[in-house]
Amino acid sequence: MPALTNRRREIFAMSVASGVSLLESALAAGYAPSRAQITGSELGRNCKVRVRIAELREAIAKAITRHTSYGLLEAMFEANEALELARKNGQPGQMIAAITLKARLCGLLIERRQIDYRDVSELSDAELESLIEGAESSSDTDGLRH
Repeated sequence: MPALTNRRREIFAMSVASGVSLLESALAAGYAPSRAQITGSELGRNCKVRVRIAELREAIAKAITRHTSYGLLEAMFEANEALELARKNGQPGQMIAAITLKARLCGLLIERRQIDYRDVSELSDAELESLIEGAESSSDTDGLRH
């Protein structure tokens, strides 16, 4: 399938295919911030957009495996080895870690983050205090909690 004729939808599809969330992809494509959550969700269910995302992901995967000697098959093989070793040594925590890795490699587990784009003036005093406390206790260098 060629690129989508709607430029913003194509940008959205490229962004999602590269691993960015639906909300952030909608924002990157220029959709209104007030509706980005809804638009991202709608576009994520659109059949043509989903097909394009799958094509782009396949192209990215091919490009990555072409330019590196380490790919999905090697990672899956090593995850299987780690699982067998953990099973043999009776390490349930390590078994769970290996199973989780395999699920991520297969695309069964996707990490998602909720991003709230509210104006600071809309926050209550308690919400502001909570944000400040969270930022102060965060170990990140930018002072924000991710």
